[in-house]
Order: sequence, then structure tokens, then C-alpha cells
Amino acid sequence: MGEGVAFDERGLSRALLAERARRVGAVLGAAVLWGTLVWAGVSTSLVTGLAVAMLVAGWVWVSHRDAAALRDLAELAGGRLGASGDGGEALEGIGLEEESPGDRGAEGEAEDAATEWDELTRRAGVSAWVRLLVYQGMSSWRERRGERDAAAAIAAALCRRRLGPGEAHRPELLLTIAESALRAGKPEEAYGALLALHGLRVGLGVAVKRMAAQTRYEVAIGRPDAALFAWARKAAMAELLPPRAAARLHADLADAAEAMGHGELAGWLRQRQRLLTPPVDVTA
Repeated sequence: MGEGVAFDERGLSRALLAERARRVGAVLGAAVLWGTLVWAGVSTSLVTGLAVAMLVAGWVWVSHRDAAALRDLAELAGGRLGASGDGGEALEGIGLEEESPGDRGAEGEAEDAATEWDELTRRAGVSAWVRLLVYQGMSSWRERRGERDAAAAIAAALCRRRLGPGEAHRPELLLTIAESALRAGKPEEAYGALLALHGLRVGLGVAVKRMAAQTRYEVAIGRPDAALFAWARKAAMAELLPPRAAARLHADLADAAEAMGHGELAGWLRQRQRLLTPPVDVTA
């Protein structure tokens, strides 16, 4: 699943189904073995002990596989994603941040990382919740690589499922979906993700990104009045965003101000936008 390769949700579904079948099969196998040996006259206590031992051995094996996958995920997410130097952490900030030159690195290193992610997503014998965490990491990595459509596709597939321990990262996944749709000029596709985001309790960092996405959405659907509401507070909160995302927010506020006929305010917001990222085109 390297750069430019489309995400195949069927592969994820098959892996999750195989994991469920493996767990059910292990329990049924132990039950059948227990019944067969008891029917054959073997001591019930001995058979029960054997069945329990088999289940414990299976649990230990899965736990070992899960631990190894989580270690590899931490190495990939922490090493690859944390290298951008913008303060982002693994599995966090999957929203409005723009890709920086440091995210790409050498082409050979990027190819190696793509191969490692591909291997990790295909790894057999891991629990469903671990596999979902891996795909969350993959979504974040592809977002930072600039593969925003693929990142959003993964995020959408994950948001249709219960994420277990990864549920805490649902807001970031929804941000990925919304921001991808807004970048593509499809605000109608961002609506559902933004609506779901407003129904979640989130921290300050996600709340600021949600506010920025909501502002961009309102500008896109022709509601400059809503976008410009509490503009001073939004401009102040923009300081909590990475520079490019802050500049994008100021550009959206400036567009809204111009649409409402507030030329002086629009000029001030444009100036703030230029001060944040002078050499960067934030219209993308």
C-alpha cells in the first residue's frame, strides 16, 4: 500500500472477519475437544485443564503478536511522523496540518516506510483493535505524505466501525475526512464529518482545528456571515494552529469579510495571513 496506491477497504474487512473467525474457531475447537475426550472416558478435570491450557496458550500467542505489532506501530508512527518537527505526535493532528518538506525525506526512505506500513497492515494473527490502530497510523502517515484522498478513504472506513481503544482518535479521523472534502471543493461531503465532530467531546487542539474546518466550510457554502461570527476570537485561537493552517484560517476569514463588504477588516486579515506564511500559497 505504497504511495499512490488506492486503499482497499475489502482487505481490512477480510482481516477483521478472519480475526473474528479465528477467535470463534478457537473456542469451538476447545469445546469440541472437551466433549470428545469426555465422551471417550477421559477424566473431566484433566480434559478441562487441557482445554483451558489451550485457550491460555492461544491468548498468549495473540498477546505476543499484538505487542510486536504495537511496537512496530510506535516505531513507524513515532519515527516517520514525528520527524516533521512541527510538534505532531503519532496518531495525532490528522487534520489541518499541511505537509512540510521534512515529511517527505529521501525517496528511498519513503519507499521503505511504505513497505513497512504495508507489511504491518497485512500482518496476520493480531487482534482487531490493534489492526484498527495500525490503519489509523496509516491514515495519519498518508495524510502527511500528501495522499489526502487515500488518508480520507481509510479514515472513512474506520469511522464506520467501533474502534475500541482507538476511539479516542475518532475526532482526528473525522477531521481528515472533512478537510479532504473541503480541499477538493466538496463541502457537501464534509458536512457529515463536521456534524459528527460537533457531537463529540474534544480537547482544545482538536476544537481549534474543528473551528477552522467549520469556518472554511461556511465560506465554501456561501455563509460568510456565519464564518465571520466571532472573528476576533477565531483569529486569536489561530495562534494555536501550525503556521500554514493559521494562515488558511485567516484567508477564509478575509474571504468572508470581503463578501460581507468589510474591506478594512479583510485587509487586516490578509496582512496577518502574509505575516504567518509569506512564501506559501494558502489557496490550495
